[in-house]
Amino acid sequence: MKISIDTSKLDLLITKGKDIFLTGEAEEAIVEMEYLRKEVDEAYERMKKEIAEKALEVDENFKAIKGDRVKIGYRTYGQKYTIDESNLKFLPKEFYKVKKTIKYSPDTKVIDGFVKEHRKLPMGITEPERKKSLSIKVKDE
Repeated sequence: MKISIDTSKLDLLITKGKDIFLTGEAEEAIVEMEYLRKEVDEAYERMKKEIAEKALEVDENFKAIKGDRVKIGYRTYGQKYTIDESNLKFLPKEFYKVKKTIKYSPDTKVIDGFVKEHRKLPMGITEPERKKSLSIKVKDE
């Protein structure tokens, strides 16, 4: 598979895409850009998988490699340990911390009803500024 990206074509797709409210051509530009993005994302994931396979062939204990411009390595995400609460009575207390946190979460439906009826938020409830972000989904044919 050969992928070449003509950045001037990307600029053209962006220019056409921004006119989504005016033309069907804009919709086609957005669909084409989404397909290009998916192709590049999939190729990137395949490359990472192949690098990992090759690295493990060379060294079964591979952790990382550093080049002049690239650093590649395994990273571990999430908690390192978890507590099996069914065996907590056998676990010495120095191995864990007790967190007594209470988390409150607003009941949106009840608050919406209150606002509809009283035209204001109940005391103790605030409405934070929420960031909007545009999402694009291409319907598969």
